[in-house]
Amino acid sequence: MPALHVVGSSNTDLVIRLPRLPRAGETVSGGKLQRFLGGKGANQAVAAARLAPEDLRVRFTGAIGADALGEQARAGLEAEGLELTGLQVIPATASGTAFILVDESGENLIAVAPGANHALTPAHVEAGLADALPGEWLLLSMELDPRCVRRALERAKELGLRTLLNPAPIPRSGFDRGLLSLVDVMTPNALEAAALAGVAAIESWPPEPELGSRLRGPHAIDVVVTGGAAGICADLAARDGAPARRLLVPAPRVQPIDTVGAGDCFAGALAVGLAEGRRFEEALRFAVTAAAISVTREGAQASLPRRAEVEELLRRS
Repeated sequence: MPALHVVGSSNTDLVIRLPRLPRAGETVSGGKLQRFLGGKGANQAVAAARLAPEDLRVRFTGAIGADALGEQARAGLEAEGLELTGLQVIPATASGTAFILVDESGENLIAVAPGANHALTPAHVEAGLADALPGEWLLLSMELDPRCVRRALERAKELGLRTLLNPAPIPRSGFDRGLLSLVDVMTPNALEAAALAGVAAIESWPPEPELGSRLRGPHAIDVVVTGGAAGICADLAARDGAPARRLLVPAPRVQPIDTVGAGDCFAGALAVGLAEGRRFEEALRFAVTAAAISVTREGAQASLPRRAEVEELLRRS
């Protein structure tokens, strides 16, 4: 049975819901505290597991601490049916924790203490991909030591995998453009796309066609920019005799409650769509529909939809 391989972080999310987000130096009270399982990698893996067809396995490689939060994270991942042979338990290290502020419109601010996530090593990543087969997909985000990100992409190409990189969060040291030669599909949001392209902001939607070229450089990468409620803009590279083309996919109209994890939901859903052989436009519609459902619920992993929900909304839209 084929597999989708997800390499990334696992965190516990401590969420405070507030009337509005504080400005620098300001205290805003009156919030509600909640705790959820999260982490970009784990979110993407859970999204993929819930959305995958029965004949597609989802495997997660990451790290947790030898503590109560780590035990809870493992239990949550196991409950989703994920294969966890690549999940490392790091002694004497705290599990990753994210502190998230969410306002009444669903917008958020996030700070992360990576803990065990940054103790994951390139050797751990190699072990997690040991059974990968040519033609399978790797889904990867950047909430890890940059050495692990690079080794995951390198190993994937050595094994003949297709690669989907969600370039978030962009490292403080900057994005290593040398990774692009190892990437097949990249899914930045609008802010990340602007930063990667070296511009202050994306001023209009859809973005100028030159954005995709600036992001991919000389490489044949399909660049998928997520625009939240505006939908998706995908600039597909020319390959195998087919010309470059642009796909614009609108997002379903929903009332957002919490946007935390929506990008992870999109990435996991897109990876599933591509891994099961959907046409790119069909995979995009599947993914943007899944993400739209996720923002109508609270929590990162708690909000992630099941395959039947997404297929039902697609039928009605």
